[in-house]
Amino acid sequence: MSDAFGTNSVRQAALLIDADNFADPQAIEAAWAEFNAYAGRISVCRAYGAGPRLEWLQRSVWRYLGTRTFPNLPLEKNTTDSALIADAVALHFQQGIRLFAIASGDADFAPLAVRLREWGCEVWCFSMEGIVFRDAETYYDRVKCFPVPVFEPAPATPAPLKSVVPSVGS
Repeated sequence: MSDAFGTNSVRQAALLIDADNFADPQAIEAAWAEFNAYAGRISVCRAYGAGPRLEWLQRSVWRYLGTRTFPNLPLEKNTTDSALIADAVALHFQQGIRLFAIASGDADFAPLAVRLREWGCEVWCFSMEGIVFRDAETYYDRVKCFPVPVFEPAPATPAPLKSVVPSVGS
């Protein structure tokens, strides 16, 4: 892609993560790496979701990716979605960002993707298999799904054997 700054120039890009729907640390790191390689640099990386989930992911990914977290308001459903949508619109109009990736797969973001594309933005979707909504490719420029992690249960540790000592006189 060529522009006024030359071929392969860095573009401002925003990765917005709905951690209520996209919370696998390996998938988050892989999405970040792929999007960063394409964009040249991720200018804004934000994660939205329930406070406990954001805190749990803080230990594994947020601090390594320079992610700003936004816990949802302790109200009813959709505060996470609403915060992400409001930020995306503000990032486009206030900072001129035209390259977005939404990590969720939630159909609630389809209208946002359509609107951003109408405004000349490129919009990606990262999701987990089985979560992404049907026909997501219609709304996004690129859709990438990651496999749902399989958690193997830890093998049960057998109880220690009691030593059997024959009693004297028996």
